[in-house]
Amino acid sequence: VSVALGPRVPPPADDAVVAVGFEPVAESSPRVAEARTRRAAREREMLSRVRTLRPVAGERRFMFARVRGLGNDWDASCRLLAVHGVTDVVPLVSSDGYAYYETKLEPVSPLVRRDGDALRDCLKACRKHGLKYHPWRICWTLNYTAPEEIVAAMRRAGRLQRTFDGGELKWLCPSHPENVRREVECAVELAQRGVDGILLDHFRFDDET
Repeated sequence: VSVALGPRVPPPADDAVVAVGFEPVAESSPRVAEARTRRAAREREMLSRVRTLRPVAGERRFMFARVRGLGNDWDASCRLLAVHGVTDVVPLVSSDGYAYYETKLEPVSPLVRRDGDALRDCLKACRKHGLKYHPWRICWTLNYTAPEEIVAAMRRAGRLQRTFDGGELKWLCPSHPENVRREVECAVELAQRGVDGILLDHFRFDDET
């Protein structure tokens, strides 16, 4: 939400507050409602324009996605993407320290027990709706949702990256042979699931090294 800034006035203590352009503005403010209306109109206009841009012969359109798709429903998500010309889906499935599918190579996210195997569900939906499936794996970094016990174990084994001044980073070092083996095994396992390709993200040293 973006509105013009006015004088800095403390919002009512009993009212919900949202940050608008670095100024606290009450949720009930007419300015917030107007800004949201304009944003919704721009989003409708953008979607309308996208629908007119049909892919040409041989063109491929990739959609990066988080774990479970829209509304936690990969079937509905892939159906919608196919209707609007997307050809390839790239959903996040794992990183060092967690996985959103059943595997023995990484700790499995609790979301798998609650929502099911995200890799299996998305692959099934992609096949049903004629989309290509490329699982997205974030390599090396333990910054996101890696359990602390995994970080601690890697620290004890000397497998974490170091900065030039000797500081520790929550990244696995790409020069360590066991770290390389770990990434290769995870990539091979993904390939064996019958996918169309694999995105290996962060396949580098951290920016601070």
